[in-house]
Amino acid sequence: MGTFNEADVRQALIQTEGNLSWAADRFAAPRSDLKLFIDATPSLQALIRDLDEDVDDEAESGVRDAISAGDKSAVCFCLKTLGRKRGYGKPMNAQEEAGMPKALPEEASPRREEPGGGDTA
Repeated sequence: MGTFNEADVRQALIQTEGNLSWAADRFAAPRSDLKLFIDATPSLQALIRDLDEDVDDEAESGVRDAISAGDKSAVCFCLKTLGRKRGYGKPMNAQEEAGMPKALPEEASPRREEPGGGDTA
């Protein structure tokens, strides 16, 4: 792993708006090394989350501005996504609505061989 210090990485992440590749370039280090350093540093993990939230906030503001300007596609987008809780768009299952990950499909039960060559589930 490259040599990083928290203060320099924090500054690079802020300057690059959380783009890990660009931040790693500032250290002439592989992105994967920077990612390992960030993953081992809780305050940098929190910074990445904050920077991601900033992007979400900007996107939401852009959608609001487009809606205010009468952009019908923005209205449809908003109703199909944010408006789901009011019954617009395709319904989501209860787990997705609650913010829980989708359940993984159950694996088939292992098959065992029957005496005489057949197998059963």
